[in-house]
Amino acid sequence: MGSFLNNRKAYNIQSETETAVILSNASTEFIYGVIGDILNTRLQNFDLAPRPNYVLSYETDFKQMLEEYPDGENNTRLVRDKTYEEIIGIIAKSFDLQVNFDETVDRFTLASAMFDFFVSNYDQYVCQFFSKFITREKDGLYNALNLDDDKKSKDVTTLYNKKQYNDPKMAIINSNLDRAIGYIKQLDFTMEDILTSVYPGRPEVVSMFSDHVKPLVDFFKSSYVSLLENPMIYPLALLAIKIELQKLNSNAPEFLI
Repeated sequence: MGSFLNNRKAYNIQSETETAVILSNASTEFIYGVIGDILNTRLQNFDLAPRPNYVLSYETDFKQMLEEYPDGENNTRLVRDKTYEEIIGIIAKSFDLQVNFDETVDRFTLASAMFDFFVSNYDQYVCQFFSKFITREKDGLYNALNLDDDKKSKDVTTLYNKKQYNDPKMAIINSNLDRAIGYIKQLDFTMEDILTSVYPGRPEVVSMFSDHVKPLVDFFKSSYVSLLENPMIYPLALLAIKIELQKLNSNAPEFLI
């Protein structure tokens, strides 16, 4: 398993179609092990590039099997659901989640959503959550951090940020981003708060998680804050949040949409 983990090309395949080819030639136990390894090292690695969603790749295989072997539909669907339940269980164990299955939720829909949130775009969603919260709550953060004295700062970074941002408060917060993140890390957020932020306009996804996935621990502190407390990861995450803030708030032409 270690040699597979060290093969960056295998992990950086972006096409779920290409990944499906790999899955079709590998045992499910091997793939379960790969997913487990990714999750076990999530607090030691940081990469904004999305990881392939293996659930979408598996679904490609199952659809093909249903087309080629229609007489075995019942068995294929049983194996399909069992595979997705296994993947859901691996994720749930890694994040201390309780997952409630019932007949109202499709296993594929839940598994693919969980894989996206907890695996494929995990690092990216951490940065998006912090940057969106800072943008939305900039007035409260500005006051909480007593940043009014920085208005007249001649610091080079502050002067540069004032030219980059539409809002002078955002410029000053960006110059004090480390303090802002430290403050946010002490706040309380539910998993639903985070889901609502990273899946805007998709209430059905948030509702599905709320109905079927319950964290048994403080998700924000154990998963998001813990990631940023790794001294090897924090500088990379800080830079990623800065870039995301510029995309949301910047005057700079390269960030204007």
